[in-house]
Amino acid sequence: MAKRIKTITGDWVDSISKLSINEPARVLDSNYDRVMSSARYRLRRKGIEIETVGDKYFIGKTRFFNIKRIS
Repeated sequence: MAKRIKTITGDWVDSISKLSINEPARVLDSNYDRVMSSARYRLRRKGIEIETVGDKYFIGKTRFFNIKRIS
């Protein structure tokens, strides 16, 4: 059985901070710039690193990308 992937739609810094290491999460593609710039910067100040995993993909008509907490 496949693992469920959490979907993060808001309060990115807090939500990503609560992920365990190597746990993937799904984020809307429309939030890509916000998550990968300002939220990533705030997370680094807390000692938390994230990286993108794989390519962007569609679920229905909504585009997503996956991230993973690496530290």
